[in-house]
Amino acid sequence: MAKRKKTEAKVQSARRGIAIGIGVIVLIVVGYGIVNVFNTSTDTPYFALDIPDRDGPIEVTEFFSYACVHCKTFDDLIEEWREELPDNVRFRRVHVAFNAESQMLARAFTTLLHHGALEQNHTRIFRAIHDRGRRFLSTSDIASFVDGYGIDRDTFQTTVDSERVTRMVREGADEFDRAGLSGFPAFVINGKYVMNTGVPRPAVLANIDALVDELKRGKPSA
Repeated sequence: MAKRKKTEAKVQSARRGIAIGIGVIVLIVVGYGIVNVFNTSTDTPYFALDIPDRDGPIEVTEFFSYACVHCKTFDDLIEEWREELPDNVRFRRVHVAFNAESQMLARAFTTLLHHGALEQNHTRIFRAIHDRGRRFLSTSDIASFVDGYGIDRDTFQTTVDSERVTRMVREGADEFDRAGLSGFPAFVINGKYVMNTGVPRPAVLANIDALVDELKRGKPSA
């Protein structure tokens, strides 16, 4: 009987070890996916995708997620920086959907953007998740959180599962894939120039400014 108990204990211990090992691997894989772009190390400020240059106004796109702590800590600096962008340069955000939770957050972001309520809620959502440890388990949770901040609960709930929001989230995911991105925060200029975010954050923004100046002169760097 004693031998049997010892054997069972060893089996249980081995199972726990396997489970822990799998958990560690999952965390590594998910973590790498989130911070891969952010930790890229190279002196090159950006690389250009093999697509034609775009005509029209210059567009700076940030790919981010409310679930990403790097996006949260970068956000205040981005908010200050974007206020100084020239009038003819458009800044936009795309919320990346990489799992069920971020898919829900992407829908919430898109809904708030569509109804002009993003400004009142963008920082609130970041702080709720990362400063106060709040988990949004459903769109109903988010609806309650944003209710009265530029949008009411019923309007949010009606829009968040609409075809329009579904299409916009899917289009954002397609943009992310076309740029060859694997992590965030990430910045793409005119859908072609992917910024290196493996340098200090002020340098990322300074490199964007330099590229924008080049594009305004019609002379993007090689």
